[in-house]
Amino acid sequence: MITMKKLFSALFILLFGFIGIGTSGNIVKASTMVEQTSEMAKTFSQLTPEEQSYFKSKGFSDKDTFYTQKIEPQDPKTRFSANVLRLTASTKKITNTQGRTEYIITSPNSAMYRISTRLSLGSAKSYTQTVNLANSYGYGGGMYFTFTGKRQYYSVKLAMQVYNTFGVGSVSCTAGGLTIGK
Repeated sequence: MITMKKLFSALFILLFGFIGIGTSGNIVKASTMVEQTSEMAKTFSQLTPEEQSYFKSKGFSDKDTFYTQKIEPQDPKTRFSANVLRLTASTKKITNTQGRTEYIITSPNSAMYRISTRLSLGSAKSYTQTVNLANSYGYGGGMYFTFTGKRQYYSVKLAMQVYNTFGVGSVSCTAGGLTIGK
């Protein structure tokens, strides 16, 4: 029995030794995998004309602050073959207990077919939404929310899972803040 155990141990070591050697050629440089993210607060005049048109149609103006998050690879050579995502968002107060966040998500290199969104109102409450799309490269949407808890200032953050032909990509962004509650 001891010799059988030694034989199986030797076969096991040899088998995984060959597998390890066989796959060592698939090493990818870390620099090509690093994503560059940049979140920026913007004024209305700093938005693209398309973003200005969308947000203006939703009641936003040059008095509002907008936030943009862009995720893309650092290596410019791989930007056309990567899951590049850009999210721009802003939040408005509707009543003392209601707010609205509008956003534009774009995926210039790959058509999106589903977006799952989570809106966080500070650490007090979160809201979710899923939108199915018909192969769209850009989508403008919004989330209304009601909060009847303690009245105070809450920051608003959006986190999205974007499903497209590259797979699944994630992007999150500050969407402003507001004083809300009873």
